[in-house]
Amino acid sequence: MEDARLQQLWDQQQIRDLMMNFGYALDVKNYDLYRSCYMSEFEVEFSSLTDSEPAPPVSTSAEKWSTFAEAVLEGVELHHLYGSHMISGLTDSTAVGKLYFTARHRKSSDRNDAYYTEHGYYDLGYSKHNENWLISFIKLNIQWTTGNLSVLTLSPRAQSMAGEIFG
Repeated sequence: MEDARLQQLWDQQQIRDLMMNFGYALDVKNYDLYRSCYMSEFEVEFSSLTDSEPAPPVSTSAEKWSTFAEAVLEGVELHHLYGSHMISGLTDSTAVGKLYFTARHRKSSDRNDAYYTEHGYYDLGYSKHNENWLISFIKLNIQWTTGNLSVLTLSPRAQSMAGEIFG
């Protein structure tokens, strides 16, 4: 029984480390590290980013998603802060989680700095693959925002990729 408790604590810490790498990778624009946080194929639901009606999750690849993130965040400085991280339903190979965040975005110009901040949480699914915990499902839930949304105006490249991913 003690071994099982120790394994549970170890798995929970590995999941928390995964999510710290997830945010760090975005902040420093290390898209290889960001890509490595996901299963090769996973599900995503980001309709709250566009204020649209909730949508069913879509399946995409880690490669395509990380390339999309790179296109969306081009020219934007980031700072992610994570708070409460609940992990539940932990088995030998799966878990679910909820992670609260504040994501600060900044875009500089010759005239001023524009800021956009999101406050919310992620609903997450995790799967263990080759002894590593990875994201198998991610849903963005924005509770409120402040600042200038135009900081995240999608380039034509990002718009095209959004169409490929979300249809």
